[in-house]
Amino acid sequence: MTDHGQQQVPMSCIESSHISENTPSLNGDCAHKKASCSNNPTVPYVKEDHGKALYCVSFCHVAEMYDQVFAAAGGNRITVYECLPDGGLDVLQVYCDGDQEEQFFTIAWTIDMLGGSPLLAAAGYRGHIKVLDCVTQSIIVVLSGHGNSVNELKFHPVDPSLLLSASKDESIRLWNTLTGVCVSIFAGHLGHRDEVLSLDVHLTGACFVSSGMDNTIKIWDLEDSVVQDAIERSYKEPRPKDRPFDTKLIQFPAFATSRIHADYVDCVRLIGDLILSKSTENKVIFWKPNPSRGKDSVTILREFQHKDAELWFLKFGLDTQLEMLAVGNKKGVISIFDVDSESERPLCKLSHSRCKSTIRQTCFSRKGNTMIACADDSVVWRWDLV
Repeated sequence: MTDHGQQQVPMSCIESSHISENTPSLNGDCAHKKASCSNNPTVPYVKEDHGKALYCVSFCHVAEMYDQVFAAAGGNRITVYECLPDGGLDVLQVYCDGDQEEQFFTIAWTIDMLGGSPLLAAAGYRGHIKVLDCVTQSIIVVLSGHGNSVNELKFHPVDPSLLLSASKDESIRLWNTLTGVCVSIFAGHLGHRDEVLSLDVHLTGACFVSSGMDNTIKIWDLEDSVVQDAIERSYKEPRPKDRPFDTKLIQFPAFATSRIHADYVDCVRLIGDLILSKSTENKVIFWKPNPSRGKDSVTILREFQHKDAELWFLKFGLDTQLEMLAVGNKKGVISIFDVDSESERPLCKLSHSRCKSTIRQTCFSRKGNTMIACADDSVVWRWDLV
């Protein structure tokens, strides 16, 4: 049963070969235009017909053969697309949850280490995390335990079976998707005091950062012996039905601060040991923890200014080299910044006469030459930066 007292329902997959202009699952409204940026990228877009906001887009970086594949999530639907060489977008798969009240807020890609299939985890309003095999087009595991909505998912960069989830229930959970167990819960005494909105994992897998509605940003140690022991047991220990897995509660972060933002922190990303974070203050702040000056002290390196972004749940994207940052606003304008630049002004701004709705998230292809954005009006935008 779900937290809302309703039975879990399966997801169905509509293959791309079954989608036509007359199929109600997707209305392929595509066009090619020029943008108002100095590099003149081409701009194809697709408007999905469900009429719901698209909250998340994510490229599949798990293998080179999937470099041009990405997914978008909104309403009770997840659509998998391919970026075509001619600049267009092709629908590969559409997954539709049987629960009409479900709203997917977040998706994340990983790889099946046994079979090599790309796996896609999705979660949102109902709080259940569903992991899909995009080759067999089936759900391989449903992870239940959160007491409310899930706002962000991130897979471990070293161990592809480990998944972290940030929830409205004020916790972050670490899951083993291979065995289906909850390894650890990061919450409690010094945990978040309100909805957890965002998280990111260090490239080494040694720690992760989280942020939320309590205006705080926290760093959690994944190399802690208690966590490492629980991870090891999650692979080895059998799970008899009469004895649940001994999930560990971690109540103390390695670092926490509320000195960066004065409102909800809805997006946070790690660049090595440095942090990028944003709130509703029309800027993305680049900073580093400085505990030598105090337990919650920080050093702000620079601020990237962007206008008309007072809303929350606007998430920025970074390229795989962690050099370019793209963030949208409520007027449909996307600002591109050079993270390494001393300038706080964007390299360029991307706009389009038909793009007037709030941009909820952006993501980059592996090579960084294609950027995808999703919006409140059910539109997926493709920008080729040439």
